[in-house]
Amino acid sequence: MNRESINKVKNRLNFDKQAVIHIYRICKLLMTHEPDNEIFSKTVHNLLYSVSKILEQEGVFSILFLKNDIYLNKARIVQNITSFAASDFLSKLFSKKGIGGFEFYVLPDSREFLLFFHNLIKYSAAEGTDALNVFEDLLELNGIKNIRVLPVQTLEQITPDEVQVLRDYKKRTLIIYQSTIRFLKDALSSKDYLSGMDMRNAKRLVNQMVDLSGHNIENFSFLGLSAIKNFDEYTYNHSVNVCVLAIAFGNALGLNKRRLAELGLAALFHDIGKLTIPKKILNKPGQLTNEEWDIMRQHPLFAIRLLFNMHGYSESGLKKIIVALQHHMNYDFSGYPRLILEKKLHLFSRIVAIVDTFDAMTTERVYQKALRPDDALRRIISFASKRYDPVLVKAFVSSIGLYPPGTLVELSNGSLAVVLKSNPQYENIERPVVKLVNSSSAQSKEGIINLAEMHSVQIRKSIDPEEVGINPPFYLFNE
Repeated sequence: MNRESINKVKNRLNFDKQAVIHIYRICKLLMTHEPDNEIFSKTVHNLLYSVSKILEQEGVFSILFLKNDIYLNKARIVQNITSFAASDFLSKLFSKKGIGGFEFYVLPDSREFLLFFHNLIKYSAAEGTDALNVFEDLLELNGIKNIRVLPVQTLEQITPDEVQVLRDYKKRTLIIYQSTIRFLKDALSSKDYLSGMDMRNAKRLVNQMVDLSGHNIENFSFLGLSAIKNFDEYTYNHSVNVCVLAIAFGNALGLNKRRLAELGLAALFHDIGKLTIPKKILNKPGQLTNEEWDIMRQHPLFAIRLLFNMHGYSESGLKKIIVALQHHMNYDFSGYPRLILEKKLHLFSRIVAIVDTFDAMTTERVYQKALRPDDALRRIISFASKRYDPVLVKAFVSSIGLYPPGTLVELSNGSLAVVLKSNPQYENIERPVVKLVNSSSAQSKEGIINLAEMHSVQIRKSIDPEEVGINPPFYLFNE
């Protein structure tokens, strides 16, 4: 093991012990102080720092208490004289409450941490009730959504399990995705959405997506969320898919977390101007008349007023306004609305223009049959330099592959497969990781093939899932 690896292990062990000690101090303080007390500030800051370092390295923070031992991400923390008192106190506390531990995949904020431990200290389940379920209900009631409690476990259960890590990551991405759609639907369906929208909740959800998008999980891609389509709730589904695609693309471009969160929020609200378009025009099954098209083309301008009323002159609000205004203005300044611009469109607008088109093209609507993902990409490529930034188009195709996650394909051996994940090397742009459909093939574990490593098999063509009655998201998110 080289010096860098040794230092990394030492730092990891140090962060483990620090996290336990900070949790202990917070719990002790909560026995005598309310969670909004300023006395917690430094301790919570230190806990967040230690936890964030572990989360950055491993993508999960999972702590379990078993008798006098503590396991962090399935590894036992070696006790010393400094941490023994903390370990002993916490092990007894969690045992008394009937809870095995807790975990999260996205870093909670200081408020969530304090509320979580405050509830843990104060709560007591009635005799004969399921302590874990009672506490889970209490957390939900208090708006604690990032931290999940774990049942009491035996030593045999506390073993590293790569399959479980994948299951948990898939579950987490789906929860955040569905929560974002629910938030958008509830917020935009409200009569007072202009004044009553909880933008803090929107930011929290988008930040969770940003964190999840940065994890490199084997045989699964965060991008797979965009393969989920809902015909009946297209407006909300499309907005969240564009948000997912924009974040994943921005990640591939190397944007930092702050800019990814700004991009994600702008993408989430890019189509808000359509709230002012009559439903009979939005959902018209046939061709729009010239008059109807004139109304439809106004939605970026309507978005300015809506977003300004919601955000005023704030910097984050301005970026949402710019993207909502420009996402139908083409790279060559054609498109709509027709404005005279002296410099090129904002980067976020150029990104959203591409991912907005991709999701729209690959979604079934009353007036349009969905294109297969590879056909949609080819069409976008054909419009590079005119409608879309050519450099970004090339980068987009490289980042998601010619056959994006969720594409149903026919292989050269006659098998059908769903694309799980693209391979990052450009030479493998047509050779993703796929999962065989309805196959008991012994070629690979659980029917998963990395085509970059199996050169005897190629993709022959993509298939319309509806024609063969296959639902690709099922294979992406289920075992």
